[in-house]
Amino acid sequence: MTNDKLVELFAEGLEVDAGVLTPDTRIADVEEWNSIGWLTIMSMVDEQLGVQIESSAIRGFLTVQDVVDYLSAKTSLAS
Repeated sequence: MTNDKLVELFAEGLEVDAGVLTPDTRIADVEEWNSIGWLTIMSMVDEQLGVQIESSAIRGFLTVQDVVDYLSAKTSLAS
C-alpha cells in the first residue's frame, strides 16, 4: 500500500476529509485522532494490511509520517 493510500485509510478511519491529513500533520492537532480513532485505525490496518500496531509504539508517533514509516517497516519485514 502506498503512503498516499495509508493517509487515505487514516482519514477514512477518522472520518475526516483526506485533505486534512498530510505526512507532516501532527496527530495531536487532529481532534478526531483520539483513543477511538486509534482503535478504528488499528482495526483497519490489521484487516487490510495484516499488521498490528503495537500500543507501545503509538506513544512515539508525533506525525502522520511516523505512523506511515512504522507501517512501511512492518510490511517490508513481513515480505
